[in-house]
Amino acid sequence: MTGARISAFASYLPGDRRPLTEVDPGPGLEKRLANLGQAFTHIAEGQSSTDLMVEAAGRLVAGHPDAKAGIGQVISAPSLLSGYGFDIPAIAVSAALGLENAECLNIAQGCVGVLKALDLARARVLQSPEGGDVLVVAGCVASTLTDNMSHGVYYWGDGAVAMLVTAEPGTGFHIESYAEVSSIEDWGAMRVPFGDAPNAAGWSAPDDLRITVDFPDAVAIERYIAGEHRRFTDVVEKLAASCGLDSGDVDALALPSFGENRLRALFQSLPVLRDRVVTDFRYGHMGGVDPLLFLERQRADGAIADGAWVMALTAAFTAQWAGLLLRNVEPRDA
Repeated sequence: MTGARISAFASYLPGDRRPLTEVDPGPGLEKRLANLGQAFTHIAEGQSSTDLMVEAAGRLVAGHPDAKAGIGQVISAPSLLSGYGFDIPAIAVSAALGLENAECLNIAQGCVGVLKALDLARARVLQSPEGGDVLVVAGCVASTLTDNMSHGVYYWGDGAVAMLVTAEPGTGFHIESYAEVSSIEDWGAMRVPFGDAPNAAGWSAPDDLRITVDFPDAVAIERYIAGEHRRFTDVVEKLAASCGLDSGDVDALALPSFGENRLRALFQSLPVLRDRVVTDFRYGHMGGVDPLLFLERQRADGAIADGAWVMALTAAFTAQWAGLLLRNVEPRDA
């Protein structure tokens, strides 16, 4: 099969698994974790999200040494902030790998960024195959932006993934389409207050570098929950329709590890897909890293059939839901 595909994949989860009971042994934790399904996290000690992306990219090239010469562009997509505010992680990756002639692009779109990066990579390799393959990297370091790895809703983790997108025929996840739906209200409830909106004289580090969730009232929270359900449903249906599918034709669906307690509301219009979720909710949420990590692990373990249709979906703060429709292509299909 021809098209754009993810021909190589690597991940980096720093350190050993840290039980959440050790990270945040607060009152009522056992009940809360039972509701979320989360059990452990990974924490980067002294490493930024840029460092994690460099590590993941290095692992990809180490496992596929012939791929390096064909990389024409690097796209980075940090889920939260980049390592040093103004740095462009794609350049750090390019420099670390010695890609002297690769173009570099950074996408600051929250957790959705890596999905959009794969969509842009798909377009580039199909429209300009002479420009080489595209290396997409995504990273999330929440440990410096949360208290005890939580912002009050669920627990976070640190991690990174790297993926090589090519137009060369072969196996792997073929990227079929991308879809997104954005909110028109309450879009800024979740944020890192640091930025050019507040007056610099009023900043109080490190408090202004913490993730906050602040809805104006209970009505806004209810409105957001209902809106999230609609946006999620719309993205799934748009993706399926893009290839003439029904939602029931989707064989596997990967979500972020943001808690099992959200699933009932999300799938109330798509109950057939509830049992096709492949997310491992034991993990702390790693921004846009989670869905792609879980899907690739399922594929590597042989749990996703040849020709299966799969989706990777995530939300960006409270502003947006987005997803990719992928098709698994194994050797006898290629």
